[in-house]
Amino acid sequence: MSARLHPLAERVSAWVARLPARRRGVVVAVSGGPDSMALLDVLKLLPGVKIVAAHFDHRLRRGASGADRRLVERVCARIGVELVSGSATDVERAAMLGSGMENRARQARYGFLEAVRKSKRMHWIATAHHLEDQVETFFLHLFRGAGLAGLGGMEPIEPGRRLFRPILGAPKQEILDYVARGRLACRHDATNLDLARSRNRARWKLLPAIRESFGEPAVPAIARAMELLRGAEEALELWMDRESPGVIEPLPGRGRAVGLVLGQLLALPLALRRLAARRALSRVAGPGHEGTLAQVEAVLELARRSVPGKRLELGGVEVLRERTRLLVRPARRQQ
Repeated sequence: MSARLHPLAERVSAWVARLPARRRGVVVAVSGGPDSMALLDVLKLLPGVKIVAAHFDHRLRRGASGADRRLVERVCARIGVELVSGSATDVERAAMLGSGMENRARQARYGFLEAVRKSKRMHWIATAHHLEDQVETFFLHLFRGAGLAGLGGMEPIEPGRRLFRPILGAPKQEILDYVARGRLACRHDATNLDLARSRNRARWKLLPAIRESFGEPAVPAIARAMELLRGAEEALELWMDRESPGVIEPLPGRGRAVGLVLGQLLALPLALRRLAARRALSRVAGPGHEGTLAQVEAVLELARRSVPGKRLELGGVEVLRERTRLLVRPARRQQ
């Protein structure tokens, strides 16, 4: 690496420096696309970082996915990086072909990456999400009625999930410039051009329209606003933990079910009532399923006005109004 680092390498180096010095073992998620190939190349060249590459085949693109895997295998063999490859099971693939394909594909992929991390005794999983990915996520969550956590998007580092996104602030053009200068081999996923997918419409229609109407700085400005939203969410979380730590009660022996204590819930300011409802929904449905604003408002309406025995179902979560609490549990067909 030359004395003067490429801006992408400087960016990754700065984030790596934030990791504990003795905990810099990283599983790099490598699809074969330009973003992940650039990230793999940068991390390979940085001193003090131990890496293992991981490639997951969703089995959704027939011959193209095999070509992706072969490219990643060749590059890893050439640069001397251990590679672990995996693919979706028949059950996982069948689930992906149904509704919610992107979420199910993500679950299968991250399950594989976490298994690799544990088996290789590594500390982090690094993904190549970049600035445009972040801003696309903002609009997708906005249109679905997400709360602060959803609008805040992805964190550069998520210690609880061992996720590390060191190029999250990098514009796509910066990544492509790194790939071009390094003459890195990569492949392009044709499904990223499919406008039937909402994320692709955000990528190829919405973001270009924003740039054309408001200038190039508009997109990073949205990403900075997302950072402010994440800070606001963190402040609310801390306030909730301090002011009303018992508003959500665990229910031993009831699986993922939790209770929302009505007396405490209804005494909170509106922002914290919404946060408590989102927390309860997320604990039952799983990380990343915090509920839309409409679902959160439905939970609060049940708390305010309903009589004991009334219930509602929100996706895979059932909420039952009891005398002193809301019982939030997996819907019966999912228990």
